[in-house]
Order: sequence, then structure tokens, then C-alpha cells
Amino acid sequence: MRTGRALENRPNVLWRMVDGLWSDLEAGLPLTQGQLDAVTEGFFRIGVHPATEPATALVLLVRAHRLDSANPKHPYHVGLLYLRHGRPEAAARWLTAAAALAPANHRIWAHLSLAHRQLDEDPAGRSGDHRARAESIASTIREGRDDFDPEESVIPVLPLLRPGECRWSGILDMEADNRLRDRTTTRTRNALAEELESIAALSEHRGGGTAAFTVLAVQWMVYGYPAATVRRLAKRLPPDDGPAARLLGLVCDLFETDRAELPARLAACLAEGLLPELLTAQIHRQRLLWRPLRFPDLGAHTAAREFRDGDPARHVTALKAAAKELGAGPPEAMADVPQSAGDGEGVAATPDERLAECEQAAGRLQELIQEAKAQAQALAKGKVASAADFGRMSGVKELLARLVEGLEEVRMAWLSTLKQLTAADPAGLVMPFEEFQKRAEACEAELQKPATTLRNVLKRANGRIDARKGEFGHIPPEPSDQALALEGRVSELRSQGAAGATASAGAEPTAKAAALAGTATPKGTGSADEPRSPEPTASTWPNPPVAAASTAPPEPPLDATPRERVAHALAVAEHRLDANFAEAWRTLDAYPPGLRHRDAVTLLRAYVGGRQAEADQRMRRTTAARRRWSAMLADDPLDTAVLRNLAVAHTTSGDLGPAAQAWHRYLEALYLRDLLHGDIRRGAAERAEVHRVLAGSFGTAPLCAASAADRELDGDLRQVPPVLASRSKVTLATTHLRLEELNHTFAHRSPTLLLGVGRSVGETELAAARDRRTAVVDTAVQALPARVREPYAKLCRQLVDEAFQEASETGRRTRRPGDGAEEQAHMEWVRGRILWKLRVTSAITGTQAEWPLTEYSGDVIGNLGLIDALPLDPADETVLRAVQLLGVQGDPAEFVARHNQLSELAGAFALRRIFDAAEETRSGPVTKDFPDRFRRTARSWGRNADSIVDRYTDRLDDPIDLYYPSARSAFGILETSTVPTGERERGIVTAAVAGLERWVERLPGATGPARALARLLGCLGRHDEAREVLVRARDEAFSEHGRRKLAVSFVRDSIAREEYAEAVEQVRALLDGGSDDERLRHLLVEAYSHWISSGKLLPSAQRIAEDFARWSDDETVHSRRVLVVASTMARHRDRSDGTGAARLADDLRAVYEADEGNVEARYHLVHALYGAAWQLREQIRASSGGLRRTLREQLDAARAECEHHALGLIGTGRPGAFSGSDAGSQERTVDTGTLRDAERRAKIQEILQKVRPQG
Repeated sequence: MRTGRALENRPNVLWRMVDGLWSDLEAGLPLTQGQLDAVTEGFFRIGVHPATEPATALVLLVRAHRLDSANPKHPYHVGLLYLRHGRPEAAARWLTAAAALAPANHRIWAHLSLAHRQLDEDPAGRSGDHRARAESIASTIREGRDDFDPEESVIPVLPLLRPGECRWSGILDMEADNRLRDRTTTRTRNALAEELESIAALSEHRGGGTAAFTVLAVQWMVYGYPAATVRRLAKRLPPDDGPAARLLGLVCDLFETDRAELPARLAACLAEGLLPELLTAQIHRQRLLWRPLRFPDLGAHTAAREFRDGDPARHVTALKAAAKELGAGPPEAMADVPQSAGDGEGVAATPDERLAECEQAAGRLQELIQEAKAQAQALAKGKVASAADFGRMSGVKELLARLVEGLEEVRMAWLSTLKQLTAADPAGLVMPFEEFQKRAEACEAELQKPATTLRNVLKRANGRIDARKGEFGHIPPEPSDQALALEGRVSELRSQGAAGATASAGAEPTAKAAALAGTATPKGTGSADEPRSPEPTASTWPNPPVAAASTAPPEPPLDATPRERVAHALAVAEHRLDANFAEAWRTLDAYPPGLRHRDAVTLLRAYVGGRQAEADQRMRRTTAARRRWSAMLADDPLDTAVLRNLAVAHTTSGDLGPAAQAWHRYLEALYLRDLLHGDIRRGAAERAEVHRVLAGSFGTAPLCAASAADRELDGDLRQVPPVLASRSKVTLATTHLRLEELNHTFAHRSPTLLLGVGRSVGETELAAARDRRTAVVDTAVQALPARVREPYAKLCRQLVDEAFQEASETGRRTRRPGDGAEEQAHMEWVRGRILWKLRVTSAITGTQAEWPLTEYSGDVIGNLGLIDALPLDPADETVLRAVQLLGVQGDPAEFVARHNQLSELAGAFALRRIFDAAEETRSGPVTKDFPDRFRRTARSWGRNADSIVDRYTDRLDDPIDLYYPSARSAFGILETSTVPTGERERGIVTAAVAGLERWVERLPGATGPARALARLLGCLGRHDEAREVLVRARDEAFSEHGRRKLAVSFVRDSIAREEYAEAVEQVRALLDGGSDDERLRHLLVEAYSHWISSGKLLPSAQRIAEDFARWSDDETVHSRRVLVVASTMARHRDRSDGTGAARLADDLRAVYEADEGNVEARYHLVHALYGAAWQLREQIRASSGGLRRTLREQLDAARAECEHHALGLIGTGRPGAFSGSDAGSQERTVDTGTLRDAERRAKIQEILQKVRPQG
């Protein structure tokens, strides 16, 4: 005998069973059909196991579907997985696929209906189509039909089992749950009661029926429907003493318990664990926090606070109405669904009969008003001829005056009854709705006619009666029989009004307690079983709290000013609201300290505290509001809603320091919340939105204004440049925009979208995209709070690596259900970013742009570099496609590259505008004050020189296009000669000086015109004027680069003034300052050359060598050697002691020995030695004896040294060293010396012949 064995459902065991088979399948090994079925079933069981991670479950279920694509349970459970995680679009796709495989499965269709209903709840996709589809599917299931008319198939369905019956009762629960979320009305109550009745009847025939009914019944009561209905329907449940039945009975008891005893019972249930935490909080809020917790008329409150003088009546009336609403009593409970229609005591059973009652009452009312008006007119025309006439007329007048109030009261009561009737759902209406509406409007028009017009007629009668008051004043008033009869008929109509009011009782508005954070509790109204008078009566709480009553503001004195009366009315209303909050807090006292940290109590405390803080903030009690929000953080320091409210409160109060700290804490909490959860994708979209909002806050709204779809570049673009001028504002905006982009990127689940690449790119492009994303992460996270910076960056890098790995697998790049929505959302985001760049571009380059000639021109250009640090990715296919969809002509990549360089674009635009303004004639709009404007503009460029492209700064400093035409001829002369050669040329240069002087005055701060002017003045010999121009230009120069150029001009000026030592010092200072201007080397050579030629205070050779030691190129080394030799020789130029040649040779020998490559020194050393030898020879001729022998020895040494150096210069002419590295295989080179100049070689050859001994 075989024993039954339970199916294996343990994931770890199943993994061991199928993992090897799956590996074989991936490796391409053949499997039997049984093995394939085992793998499919194993993946399915692991995927639906509660302990399996959602991502893993999705992968396994998809694998199972690929292995067995005909089984509907695989796509069905994938759809359920997406539904549970709030992705109805993907769920609808999979459930539709499952329904196509099992078209008669009502369970699948029911969940597809749920997916469509969730899609309808999404604001982005709310068009009504999804709701209609959901209702159509649900209706088909309830009726047991199978003609669902799916979108992709029209093949008729023939179910095999129970045709014509609803084959999944869960649709009733889903429909009831959906209906519970609608507005709480009697019509909804009646429909829901029928559905609950059906569910209760089915509970005996399905597993968990009592529990299913309990869930919906508890929601029924929480949403504000009567517990009596649940009590009645619960009798149909099967006998059961399980947890569901006990919970249902307990909740019904709690909703029926007296409010005074309810807190203690809720605390006991919470302590004993009899109720879920959230349900406990919901019951507490629904039944005990019924008092209004917000000021009903904030407009009246604000107007009263601002009231200073005038008529206080309007304000006092509005505040009294608010106080009356705040003091209203508890709402009346909604009555049970009527079980019989027609047992009311004279109550109209249908809206038709209720409307007829209102019409009849309106007609009788107008008849009475007309009759009263006729009696009043007769009274006004009558004469007081006797005492009887006086008594009758005064009696009729007083009676009619009372009737006016009574008639008006009846009219308003019936008008209110009619409005309640038309506002309610016309359930049971017999006549067509259009006719009902037309008759109701006509009836309302009749009831709108007031009775107060009688007072005008009675005023005329008053004059006649008052005129005879002195004569008949002692006669008592005696109204006529006709007037008394009229009074009786009015009284009869008023008494019938009590019965007529019941017509509106069945349409009472009831509160919708949809969630703990719901809105204020509405006023109570009558129920369908309790008749009410149409006369409006104030429903106030009969026993206000003793503490509240004792501390109520005292009545104002009789002679109070209007301001004091308004202030008293305001204090009374605020005191009533404070009393409501005090009572709300008092309801929480029943929970002992041991329960204060339970979720239910924490929720209630947050609800009351949040409402009170919000009320304080709206009533401008900001300090109290901030204090309460701060106290709420003790329960949850990471409560983002509280932190956001606190940040907004500090911001609106102008507390910038605390506001910045509060926003910092709020952002930190947003990141910490998801870091603690372990999934930074979860709140990425919310964080991106927060950063987008913050980017446009704090004065940056014009810069970050969003572009509308149909008005991309609208708005006042003139406000953008002033914002761009603020470094701090642009830094703040770009920081948040960068973080917005980061969070938007990591909200994507598609690996290709996250990396910003297409689906067909290769490994090289993928690796580059990964590196770009990592760099973006490293840059963006620097602005995050320190506590979250590194953990968040680590998870971002991890997601980038995972996306790279997934995208590297070609098979993983297939489109997934959610990819379409993600791509659409990303496309919209990219489009918005492009439009933002276009808007900024239009603001800075538009025809009305005035910023180029302002004191913040350079700031705008420099700060645009911060926006350029937020580039559009030219490698992102989505970006290029978005550019094309915007209708941009040309290459999208070029468009992206151009708009990634807004700083350069702005610099070029500003230069054009500045030059255009500079060239305008004196009649131009900017000519009058142009120099001052240019000076301020140039200084702003100087402040931002590090952020502006050098070529633009150089062009502004040296606008040669502006001033060169006025001196073109003069510059042409100076190109051919350093000074003008004739009077004609001097005249041309002199005329050019006048033109340049105008440009120097017109462009203060630009050194180019000043340097050009100084050059012209210098060539004319007007050196003092040139120095004055340069000094003034140096004082006004806007950039350091311009000052360095001026320094060069100062060097030229010093050389021209023969101040060579000063010129050398100036060059030396520039070089020591780090200048790399190539002209300085030539100027240094020129300065030393002129200095040496002048013969005044000659520079030392050592100093010259040190000054040129910084350059090692051949040209500069040659110049240095020539200058060193020249300086050495210049010191011996005027010696007359006869020993000059020997001393010169000694100095030149020292120079050569210090630098043996100095050919110039060796050449002149040969000449000096030859001269010294000649001098020694002359001395020998004049001497004798021992002196002669000594001189002879010196002469031989000089001739030998001279010969040695001469041969070193011209060479020996014999073979020298090998030309190659291998001496055995290369020819020897001929020694030709180091001197290359032919003329000099000839001179050295001549000297060599003379110094050699004659053989």
C-alpha cells in the first residue's frame, strides 16, 4: 500500500533538485521531457514561495514561462507579483497574456480588472478607459459570462465547467473593496449592503468566508457606515467562534460603545493585543476625534487679524459662524439600510413625492406672502379716524411684522430642505431626471422670493399710525379677524414643516473616514429613520469642557471699539479650536505609559500633533507650530513629512539659518530612509522631485522655471541674467539639478537607460558609459550630507556595476514590460532638460538681452560655467532622439555640444554687444554713459577671469577690431621703421594719436588702446605722455593679463627712455612672477644690448648669465654668450694703461673656462691673446737682460695659447674622432673647429699664421 507524500516546497531543496538540470540546459545538453517539466515546476514553486526575493521570483517565473509557454499560471503569478509591488502596467501585460491562455478563468480576469482599476487611479493615465474596462470585466464575471472581449482576441469562449455562473467569488470582495473607497453616501451604503449580504450568504460555502466578510465589515464601519448593518448581516454567517468572528464582534461593540467609555476599552484591547495597531488608531480617530481640528474659515481669520478700522459686523459674523462650527456636537451616526419602504409616518417614500411636498409648500407660502402683502397695503392706505381704527391698525401692523419673520423662517427652512433633496442621490426616482431637475429649479425660484418686502409697505403704514399716537396711544392693539386668520394659516404651515423636513432626511451627508490622516469631521445630520424639521437648528456640544468654559475670553465692554469687538470674536473662535485640541489630547490620556510607544498611540499622537501644528502655522502662530513639529521628531527623527513641514515653516518665517538646517535634515532623512531599506531606487523619483523644487527655490525660480509643453520658452526671460549673476544662487541651483539628474538616473531599472546607452552598443561603449556614470556619481554625491554621502555613493556604484554586467550579456538587453514606461519618462525628463538649456540660451542671447553691458556681465558668463558642468550626454541616444523630436535642424550631436558650452556662447554674444555699443555714434542710446558702463562691465570680467575663456578676455582687453582702423596707416609706418622718417609720416602718426586717445577714453580698463597709444607717442619722442598713458591704463586695467601686457609696454618705454637698468629689473620681476611671455626674452636681450652699448654702469657678466639661465634653447644660449662677452669687453673699451689686452684676455679666458661652449668668448679671446702678444713683443724690444727673458717666456706662452684656441675655432684639418659608434666600421671625421662664420674664420686663420713661429 502506498502512502501519500506531501509536495516538496522548500526552496533550498528545490534549488538542489533543479540547479544541475538548469546548468545542463544552459550548456545545451539534451534533457528528457520529464526533466524539463521538473525544472519548470521547480522554478514555479520557488518563485511563488513567500521567502523568495521578488527579483529572484520574477526571474524564475519568467524562466518557467519560457520553458512552458502554454501554462497560464506562470504569467498569472508574474502579474500578481507586479501588482503587489505597485506596477499595474506590467501586471496588466502579464495578466492579459495569462487570460489569453485561459480565457474562461475568472480568477485571472478578476485580477486583470484590479490592474486596470489601479491604472485608472494613476493620475498620469487617468482617462476613464481603464476604469470602464475594469467595470466591464467585473460585471462579466459577476454575471457568470465569458464574453470578456479581450483586446487581442475575439474568439468565442466555451467554458467546460459551470457555464453561466460566476466561477470566482473573490470578485465580490474586490468590488466591495473598491466601492468602499468611493464617497460615503446613502446610495453607496445601499449598494454596499447588498454586496455584503451576498458575501455573507457565500461565507458558508467557501473557505475563509467569515474572515473575508470580517475584513469588509470592519472597513465598512471604519469608513463611517453603521454597525447595525453588520450586526444584522452577521446573523447569516455560519456558526463560528474563530478569530475572525471574535474580531468582528469586538469591533461592532467598540463602534456601539459610549464615547465616554471608549478610550479605556481601546487601551485595554491594545494592551491585550485584541486589535491590530492601525485598526485601533482608526477606531479612536473615527469615534473620539470627531471635533473639528482646523479653522473652518482661514480667510475670515486672516481678515480679522488684519482688521484695523471700519465696520466690524462682517468679521464678527464670520468668526461667530466659525466658532459655532468649531463647537458643533458629535456627528449623528448613519442609520441602517431601510428594510421596508412605506412604514414611515407620513414621510414621502420617493424623491417625486418629496419634491411634490416642497412644491406644495412653496405655493402655499407664496399665497400667504401675497395675502400678507395685500393686508399691509390696505393698512398703508387706511385712515385713523377713531380709537377703534387706531387699535385695529396698530394690532394688524404688529401682527404682520411678526409674520414677516415667521414667513421668512419657513421659507428658508423649505429652501434648505429642497437643496438637501437635490444634492442627494435621487434613489427611487420615478419621473425622468431632466423633469425632476427642471421642477426642482422652478420650486427653488419660488422659494427664493423673500417675504421681507412687506417691511417697506409697513413703514408707510407706520407713519399714519405714529401721527395719531399722541391722541390714541392709550388704546391697546386689537388685530382684525382677517389678520388673525392669516396668522393661523402661517402657524399651520410652520407646524406642517416638521413633517415635510423628513423628506430630506434620507440623503444626509456622511463623513468619509478613509484614512487616519483624513480631513475634518463634517457636521451631523439626520438619519433616514429619524425625522428632522426643515428649520435649521444649531447643533452644539451641550456640555463643553469645564476647563475650556472657565478660560473662555470675557465679553467685551459695551463701549468696545470695532477693533476690540473683532479681536474678541477672533479670540473666542481660536479658543474654541484650542479647546477641541485639548479634548483630542485628553482622549489619549487613557493609554497608560507602557502603551505610549505602541504604533497605534504613536499614529494618534502624530495625527493630533500634526493637525495642531498645521492649524497653528495657518493661523500664523508659527513659533508654536515649529515647537510642535520639533516635538514630533522625538517619535520618529526621520519622519520626512514633519521635517519638510518644519523646513517650510522656518523658510516662511524668514529664519534662514534654521531653514537651511531644516532642509538639510529633510534631505538627509530622504536618503537615510532608503539607505536603511537597502534600495535607493525606491524613493529616487521623490528625491529627484524634491531636488528639482529646491533648485528653483531661494531666489532661483527664474533660472529653473519649468517649460510648458506648448509654451517652451515663455516667461520673463529678463529675470534670468540677474539670477545668473549670483554665484551662490547658481551653485545652489546646479547642485540640486545635478542631484535631481542622479536620482532620476538611478530610478531606472533598465540597465541601458541607467548607463545612458542604446541596446546595440559594444563592450567599449558600455565600459565608457560605466566610467561616465561613475564620474557623475563621484561629483554629485559631494553635495550630500556627510552621513549619507559614502553609503549612497557605494550603492550607486554597485548599481552601475550591476547594470554594466547585465547589459554586457546580450540576452539580457531584451525589452521588459516596464521599459516602455521608463523610456517615456526618461524622454520627457530629457526633453525638459533640453528645453531648460534652450530657455537659458534664449535669455542670454535674445534680442532684448541687456546684461552684456552691466556690472554683472562677467559674473553671468563665469557662472554659466556651472551650468556647463551639467552637460547633456552626446553619447546618450535618448538625448539625440529628443533633440530631433524638438525639430532641431542639423546634427543633434553638434546641437548638444553647442549647448554644453553656454559660457563660451555667452562670452561671444557679450563681446558682439559690447563692440556694437562701442561703435555707436553719439546719438546712440548707450553712448552717453558708455565709458562708465564699459568700466563696470570690464571689471566684472576681471573678477571672473578664471571662469571666462581667455580669448574672450583678451579681446575685451585688446579690442583691436575697434581701434585699429583709426590708426591703420600709422601702424603700417611703424612696421617698416621704428620711428617716422619724415614730416608726412609724423603727421600721420600724430593724427592717429588723436584717434587712439578717443578710444582710450571710451574704453577705460582695456589696455590694448593704451598700449597702442603709448607706442605711437614713444615713436614721436613724447615719452612722458606715453608713460602717463601707461600708468593710467595700469590703474584702470580690469585683468591681471592686461597688466602683464602693460608691464611689457613699460619695459619698452624704459628702453626708449634709455633707462636700461630699470628695464632689466622690470623684465626680471615679470619673469620671477611666473610670466611666460615670449617677448620678455627678446626685451631682455634688447635691454642688455642697449645697456652694454651705452657704456653706463655696465651689468656684470655673471648677472647676465643668471638672468638667461632659465632658457636653454640654442638661440637664447647664443644671445646670452654674446651678451656676456660684450659686457666683458665693454669694461676694457677705454683702458689707456697699455695692459688692456692682457687683462681682457684674462677676463675672456675666465668667461670661456666657465662656459667652454661659448664660441664668441673664444673668438674674442684669440683676438685678445694676439693683442697681448703684440704688446709683449713691443715691450721686449724696449727691454734687456732678465726682464727680456721673462717677457720672451710670456710671449711664447701667449702665442701658444692663442694658437691653441685658434685651432679650436677653425680646426686642424686632420681626421678626428669616428663618425659612428662602431670605430671599426665608420670613417673618421675631419676636424673643422667650432667657428662657422667664414669671415671670422679668415681672421682667425690670419692671426694663426702670425702667431706661429717662422720656420
